[in-house]
Order: sequence, then C-alpha cells, then structure tokens
Amino acid sequence: MQRYLSCLVVCAFVCFIALSFGCSKSDLGSAGVDAIQETQSDTLPEPVNPDDQPLPDEIYFKTTHDTFNEMYYFAVRNGLVYIRERSDSNMSRQVKNAKWELIYGDGKLKDSKGKNLTNKKIVGLTVDYGDGVAVDEDSNFIHSITLIGEKDKIVWQRNWGWPFDQGAGMKLMEGTRSWTYASDSLERNKVYRDDNGHIFQCMVSPVYALSDDGQRIHFCDPWTPSDWGYQLPSPYRGKFISESLAAAGSLVLIINKYGDMFTMLNDFDIGGGNPGFRYTYDDDKSDVLTDNVDMAILNVVSHRRIPDGWTKQPKIDGAITDLISVQFPDPWDKGSAPGSEERILRVEGMDDEGNLGYYEKRMTEDSWKFHIIPGWKNQGKWLTENNPFEDCSEKNLGEVTEYNFNGKIERHNIFGMHTGTVEAKLEDFNFIAEPAIIKIKTGSNQWIELKLHHHFFLRTQIRENPGFDGHYVTLAGQIEIPAEVMNSNDDVVRDILKDFFQISKKQNKRRFIDVRAWPPFNSEKYGIVTGIQAQPDSIIIRPEISTVDLPLFPVPSLVVMTFGKEYKGPNYSGDGAFKDLDLLELFKSR
Repeated sequence: MQRYLSCLVVCAFVCFIALSFGCSKSDLGSAGVDAIQETQSDTLPEPVNPDDQPLPDEIYFKTTHDTFNEMYYFAVRNGLVYIRERSDSNMSRQVKNAKWELIYGDGKLKDSKGKNLTNKKIVGLTVDYGDGVAVDEDSNFIHSITLIGEKDKIVWQRNWGWPFDQGAGMKLMEGTRSWTYASDSLERNKVYRDDNGHIFQCMVSPVYALSDDGQRIHFCDPWTPSDWGYQLPSPYRGKFISESLAAAGSLVLIINKYGDMFTMLNDFDIGGGNPGFRYTYDDDKSDVLTDNVDMAILNVVSHRRIPDGWTKQPKIDGAITDLISVQFPDPWDKGSAPGSEERILRVEGMDDEGNLGYYEKRMTEDSWKFHIIPGWKNQGKWLTENNPFEDCSEKNLGEVTEYNFNGKIERHNIFGMHTGTVEAKLEDFNFIAEPAIIKIKTGSNQWIELKLHHHFFLRTQIRENPGFDGHYVTLAGQIEIPAEVMNSNDDVVRDILKDFFQISKKQNKRRFIDVRAWPPFNSEKYGIVTGIQAQPDSIIIRPEISTVDLPLFPVPSLVVMTFGKEYKGPNYSGDGAFKDLDLLELFKSR
C-alpha cells in the first residue's frame, strides 16, 4: 500500500503543478504524461502466471486460462481442464457451494465415445455460450458445441472447418499474440443490428487471432476452410497495432499500448462472406420486412449493411493492463435484451487508491466504472504508456501495402462482341480494407472517381495467404457512384454512366452497383468470372450493370474492368490461375 500511496503523491504533485500553470488534463503535455507513466511503471505489481494461481471463486475476465458461459466456469491448470457449475447465473441450476472438479474426472477432453482426444497438455481454452475451443501444446484445436447442458453430455471433437465442421482439423495460428472464441448464437443473441439499424438473425462462431505484430486480425469458424486466410481490417485501413483482443457474440474489442480501444461487430456472415445473403454499403438502403425479433427470419432476403468500420471507445482515466474481456449480461438480467448492443466490456486495472480490479461499461454507455476485486492479482501486462488524456489511436501505426493500377473498362454485347472501351485507373487498393478508388477518363486529363467497396467471400480451398499465393482471391462488393457524378450534366459522363453502367438520368437512385461473386458460376475452363478477382499485379472486376436484381444469383455482366496485368481469357493457366473457381468441376469430379 505504501508503494501505491507514493505513486499517488507523485501523480498528484504533477497534476497540481500542471493545473497551477493553467493546464487542463488534456493540456498536460508529453512531459507531464511521461512523469505519471514513469511513476506508475515503478510501482505497478508484476503479472502473475495463471498456472500458479488457485482455482477462483469467481471469474471476472474471459481468458484462455479462466473462462465461463451461462452455465459453467472453466479453468486450465497445468495442462488439465477443470469445470464448476455456476451459482450466479439464472441459466444455471444455481448450485450452492458448487466445487471445482476435473472435467470427466481426469481433466482430459473426450469425444462422444469417451476417448481422449489428445495426450498433450491443454494450454488454452475459451468458450462462449454453448461453444468452446481448447488448444493443446501442439496448437491443435479441440472443439465442442455442447457446453450448455448436463456435464456428462459435453463432448468434444478434433474435426474443424469445411465442409460443415467436418474438416481435417485446425491449429492455432503460429505466433498468435492473442486469441478468443466467440459464439453469435441464434438461441441466445437471436439477432444482430446492422449499421443501418436493421435486425438479422445470427449464428456464426468465429475464432479471432491477433498476429504476432498486433496488426492483423485473422479469423476462422467451423464452416470455413481450415486456414487463417480470412482477415478483418484493423482500424486505419489495417495500420492499427493492438496489444490484445477479446470478443463475444462476434463483437471484437481491441486495445493498443496507449489505452485506445475500438469495437466492431463482424464475422463471416456479417462481413459479407455468405453467398446466400444480400449485402450493401448503402447507408440509405431499407428493404427489411420486419423489426420484430421473433420474426427476423423474414429479413433473410433483405440487404445487410456491411460493417462501416470500427467504433472508438472512451479512454480510461486510470492504470490499466492489456487484459480485456467482452461478455454478455445474464440472459435474464434486468435491462438486457436480444441484440448486438448487449455486451459488457471489461479492462483490468487499478484505481486511484491502489485497489486492483476492473473498469467496466456496457456498449451503450459513455463512461467506465471501476470495480474492486478483493485479493486480486493482476494477470495482464500493464500498459505503462497508457495516456488517458488524449487520443493516441493514430500514433505508432504500422505499414500496409496498397496498390495502384492502370487499366480499362470494356463493354460487350450479349453475343460477346466488343462494343466499347474507356481508360481507367484503380488506386489505393488494399486486399483487406476498403474502399479503393476507380478513376474513369472522361477527357483530356479529366477523370471521374467512383468508390470500390469490397469484402471477403466464400472459399472452399485451404489457403493461408489468398491472393498472394500465385492465384487470384475472390472478393465481392459494390461500386459506389458519388452523387455529384450521378447528377452530372456533362455529356461524356452521362454517356459513360449509360454505356457502362446502364444508368440514365431517370435511374439516378441506383448509386450502388453490385459486384457479387458466386463460385458455382465461375469457371476458368469456360472463362466465366464473377465478383472481384485480385492478386498483387492484376485485378478483374465484373459489375452487375443489369437493372434486374435477383436475390441470390449475380446477373451475368457485359462489362469487365481489368487493372494491371491483362487477363488472358479462358483456359488461362499462368501465374494468375483461378484457385477459388471451378466449383462446378469440383462437384462433377465427385
């Protein structure tokens, strides 16, 4: 306690000097902040090793050593898994004086026949609602979807990935800095609300993994290929560097070393990957059929707004660690309701009096509240560069590669005959973050600019680095025509809109042109390409310029945009060979 009091005295003195000179908190300057940070770093307790800690009476943070769902507490100690029924949840049986026990009596994870799934130590476990993933010391996934129910009916499996959770298995990404499992359960969460405020059903269970440099957020789920090829863009077009991440119900929380935090709701279905759903980047799109949670299935044919980036969370005015957690309120907790807004954010820290515990707020709240945990020993690494007085989210950003291409847009008639070409450029193309800029030449040194929005899409092949492995990666998205272009009276611009996008002055509301992908309709053999095909030296875009709008299937396009190295047509087997295509050939071979 004396160390904590000494820290407080020095911090108070620094603040007193700053205020004496008419400085507010936000005006302390780097010297004052550095003084506080230096003093804190000298007095903050070292983090403990979870393996050395006794099994807890209560779990406050979801980590890979201690975690919980609505029925059970789980813990990993020295390679074994422990379980205890909760007494504090309305969904559990509220067993009084429940005791920790080794799962199955021996701490080993077993399949439906009672067979041990690994003879290696378990080094991590994370659960969310009825789903969980454990990782052994060889990085292998061991997966369960039966964690809500009787203990003796919990079963695990080694299978993971396409097809339909029956893939050959999965390993934790090499060099992972932080990882977690998140179940966006239809039973518990029922719906999520997109950025246009509309509700849709949710049922995806992703594992998120932060790369060793803290800059890339990879994810997979039981129905995607068994690889880490899918990514979410971190803030600032992938440049933000995170210390750790946490998630629950597909809501991801990240934090940098300065204490800046962001959240985003995103997974395979929400982010645009499911070919059975319709997506849009239009913030005015409103074609949902209901706002009734119990009838949300009717919105399956409506357009879902692709997430519009990350939401900045308020900073914490206090000492904090990199241990962060996201969780649901108790299902019957007053004030909770179905929907993506119902999440609780927690950050491990210390208050002004030296008490250890956590800062907490709900997603919908604007400020954090500190809760003391009696006898707590911190497990996270202290963010000694935490600066609660200013936004440091753009400080110390990483590097990303963005691509610029020269190219052209070609038009064909229904017989495949070439009927027109216009010069074009593609600028600021980022394989993970969007938008990019499409420039179309309208005259001597005159160009109009359109936005290319894009997102990940369905794959069935295992690819750790799609697009950079010598093959195109399939993306989907929309081309946005800005209002000033749409409303232009320039004859050349109007001709381009009409000839290449089938937009006349009477159709000036069709500002977002679909670029949908559908692998069964793609065939390298027959030269059929949908969506966006991308690799570092070549981008091919097939926009759906037809005014016909089919719910599931892309309309064959008479326009092709080619940027960079020219696509050589059917039976092309060069460096740009399509790997995500020819699904028809795959089915025929089986």
